Amino acid sequence: MTLVVPFDGSDLAEAALVRATEFGSVFDEDVLAVSVIPKGNKEYAREHGWIGQDKEFDLKSVVSILQKIKEKAHDFSRGMNPTSHHTIHVR
Repeated sequence: MTLVVPFDGSDLAEAALVRATEFGSVFDEDVLAVSVIPKGNKEYAREHGWIGQDKEFDLKSVVSILQKIKEKAHDFSRGMNPTSHHTIHVR
């Protein structure tokens, strides 16, 4: 089984990702965080904290930020269960 978590960068989404990583660690399941990134929509990206107010939309930068969130969640889950080998994917 894979735990699927919608992720938009909000506090609620971050809490859901943390909770999913906890469950994934306990049940040794993968976690899949799904984010929708509207192509070229800098207002949406700014609203979600993915780019600064003075920055142009850059998909690579947005994906890089989401990858850092993935690493943070993975580190959190490994801290709960250092022997766990489940995977957190960002798509």
